[in-house]
Amino acid sequence: MASISSPRPFLPVSRGAWWLAVALAAGPVSADKPDRPWTLIAGVGALVKPEYVGADSAEARVLPLLLGEYELSERDRLFVGPDALPGYGHVFGERLSLGIKGSLRQGRDASDDRSLRGMPDIDTTLEVGPWAEYEVDRRWALSLETGVDVLGEHDGFVLEPGVSYERSVSKRAVVNLELAALYGSQTFVERYFSVAPEQSTGTRPAFAADAGFVELEVGAGIVYRLSKRVFARGALRYARLVGDAADSPLVQSEHQWRALGALGYRF
Repeated sequence: MASISSPRPFLPVSRGAWWLAVALAAGPVSADKPDRPWTLIAGVGALVKPEYVGADSAEARVLPLLLGEYELSERDRLFVGPDALPGYGHVFGERLSLGIKGSLRQGRDASDDRSLRGMPDIDTTLEVGPWAEYEVDRRWALSLETGVDVLGEHDGFVLEPGVSYERSVSKRAVVNLELAALYGSQTFVERYFSVAPEQSTGTRPAFAADAGFVELEVGAGIVYRLSKRVFARGALRYARLVGDAADSPLVQSEHQWRALGALGYRF
């Protein structure tokens, strides 16, 4: 039967920690899970990522990690991800899992880069929506996530289809590869990539972005069990901005890299 410790999404923006959470919660230590309905994982990680989507400069952040899962029944789970946001998952049959969850999307400040001066700040927002995962076999899985802005920051939605591959390479290590894309609605793309005529300057022309795919992504990672309850996670992700997002005058680089490292302890 499929496992739904959490869905296996790719990670645009704030999902660096979520990607880590998936590996830690469903990695090689799962065979040692105690006979109880809950699991708790705590740890710390470091994430290096662009200052904002489209930036050519990077920033480093220390991420506290706190994950939880509660088994409601053989096929139902409640879980809490590293954004401290709850989710729910249900397994249908042997391969299909469906659920709903929330996630945070990073904003930006006009002070982040001189190309943003005069642009309005965008606050971090909350997106909530259903997710689905279909396990093709023990190694391959297809996924789809949706997120609707519930705080009114961009008043739109995103879709994130993906495919992942996971394999144990030893008794202590699991590696994974992921491919995914990010699609943004009209209001989402306008909010993050458009420039209104009154916001244009001599070096920043007015630009009207339309709905469409925003990113194509590829990533790889490894989980290594250091002991029965302690494990390490490393991951590297590359995203290529595409479409109107890549053409936006607010974008300084179409190439977006993220690197993640963390240690976790499972209670």
